Amino acid sequence: MTKTVFNIAGKVLKIIGYVLASAVLVVIITLCIVAVAMAIYSMQFAESSFDMDISYDNVNLTSFVYYTDKENQQQLIKALSTDENRIESDWDDIPKYTYEAIVAVEDKRFWQHKGVDWSRTVMVTVRMAIGQKSEGGSTITQQLVRAVTKDNAENIGRKMREIFRALSLERKNSKDEILKAYLDQIPWGGTTYGIGSAAKYYFNKDITSDDPEQKLTIAESCMLAGIIRSQSNMNPYRDLKRAREREVYALDSMYDQGYITRAQYNEELARPIHFRKPVLGAMPIFGYDQDAEYNAFYGLAGGDT
Repeated sequence: MTKTVFNIAGKVLKIIGYVLASAVLVVIITLCIVAVAMAIYSMQFAESSFDMDISYDNVNLTSFVYYTDKENQQQLIKALSTDENRIESDWDDIPKYTYEAIVAVEDKRFWQHKGVDWSRTVMVTVRMAIGQKSEGGSTITQQLVRAVTKDNAENIGRKMREIFRALSLERKNSKDEILKAYLDQIPWGGTTYGIGSAAKYYFNKDITSDDPEQKLTIAESCMLAGIIRSQSNMNPYRDLKRAREREVYALDSMYDQGYITRAQYNEELARPIHFRKPVLGAMPIFGYDQDAEYNAFYGLAGGDT
């Protein structure tokens, strides 16, 4: 009896050993393929330098039509935009904690890496090579490359191009320039592109104004940071509960990474956010419903509805 048990155990261990050895071999082969692909793309990019314009010259900006009233004050008549509603802003218009919230959520090693977070990239590339989903591995620099080039193919070739373009971009631009371009380029839901347009669309705020009341709060910054990952599903006009969860996640990330104190965390966690339009709960089959519970906390800002 004892001998039979040992024989069965030995066979089971042998099978486990074969499985583990096979898994290790698959990983090694995959890494070799990745290394060869990287070498090939390295040679290709070495022959042709990659240049990318990340200035305002390369983006669509919203135009504003004004008239002068009887008191000689300019009044807005109309904002004109294409399919990308983007409001121009300066680096000084953006509070430090706003871009810190976005870095904390999207790329916590942004200030340390040279365009690519290699530990995340290797994991994502391996998953892509074996046919699994590959979300979450791109740095802010890589996301900027994708936003500018519109290269969104889901394959290793695109990932390699993105990696070398990000490395090139970091060699030629400062971290501040890359982060500012990122905040100008990325979508925040629908036709809303860039931090200036997002502040207006969600909170009815003009971040270019000298009025301190028009500056984004930490809570609002965290709400925007949470939307980036999935603008269609996590924005408060579609599902405020999910947007609130992402806001709290951003606050947690800021606190864990040392950007805010415990006192600031508690204060911003309890701070009401007022939106430009009515906030929404679950989406019924024929459209959006008002969610009284969330509206009671968040409320509605002045302006267009």
